[in-house]
Parts: sequence; C-alpha cells; structure tokens
Amino acid sequence: MKRAIQRTSIVLAALALSGCIQNTVTRAVTGAVGQTPATTVATQGMAPTATTLRQFPSAITGGDGFQANPNNDASFATLINTVRADANSAPVTYNAQLDAAAQKHSQAMVDDGFFAHENPNTGSSVGDRARAEGYNFTFIAENIAQGHANENQAMNGWINSPGHQSNNIDTRAKEFGLGRVGNTWTLVLGAQ
Repeated sequence: MKRAIQRTSIVLAALALSGCIQNTVTRAVTGAVGQTPATTVATQGMAPTATTLRQFPSAITGGDGFQANPNNDASFATLINTVRADANSAPVTYNAQLDAAAQKHSQAMVDDGFFAHENPNTGSSVGDRARAEGYNFTFIAENIAQGHANENQAMNGWINSPGHQSNNIDTRAKEFGLGRVGNTWTLVLGAQ
C-alpha cells in the first residue's frame, strides 16, 4: 500500500487551521433539503475573479449555519460545493461515516486539549478514524480549524490556505463529513 501524507499548519491570530491528506491506491487496510438562512447567505459569497478566491460573509443571520442534525447541513454542502464548482470539481455529498469521524476528532481535540491531525493520545490519523467508522476509503483528506464562530469563517480560512484549498477541491473526493465542537472544526473528504 502506498500512502502520501501532506500536512499544513497555519496560525493566524485567533485562527488556527491544519490540512492533511492521505491517499491509498489500493483498498484500505484494516433527500431534498430545505433552504435555511445560512444556505441563503452561503450562496451570496463574493464570486472569485482571476486573482481572488471566493469569500463568504463572516456573519450569518439566523444562527451560525451549523444544523443540529448534520444530515440537514445544507448550508455546509452549499459552501463546499460552491467552492468546488469554482474550481470545476464535481460536488461532494454528505456521508454519515465521515461525519462521525469528523465529529469525534473535533470532540477529542477539545476534550484532550490538542490541535493536530494525529491524536497524541491514541496515535490515530484521519485514515484510522474513517476506517473505525466503517469507511473503506480509496482517498481521504482532512482539514481542521480552530477559533471560527461559524462555518463560513472556517471555510474562508480553508479557502485562503493553499493546502486546505487543495483538499477542498481535490477531484478524488466524492463525500464529506463535518464535525464541530465549539469553535473547533474538522472537515473530512473521502471516496470509497
């Protein structure tokens, strides 16, 4: 099995981001959604030009855009797929297994006081966490962020970081899951 790992860390004031990608060339080892206020705002982001990347409003009217039920997180699907469309990448769809892996990683980072792709207590990587949820990936990537009040801010941070943006628009990604605990975010992109 071949694995390529790319790690990116950037710290900007109260903002922290990190992007990681794991790729396996072989198999892994071991509805309609209603319009929400955040969905409407998400589509009103500044369209990119030849020298800029799309930016979404940093404030969201009607909440932070993160739905209580992640299956209904239409606003984040709109964000990531708008960014992917700008780069001519196919849209990604929500995946409950990736969502569980992302949520558990955000929770672990908050509970155990770390900010990293690899959990220092367990040594688990994004690939390990996806496999633990039953996701047998052929491609997996992870972006993490800290200090963002809503998903638009987290997405803007990832867009403005080349390593994270590379994960956002990677044509190998077919599905996503998003985890959040407070202001700690985990985005996992994958394909089976």
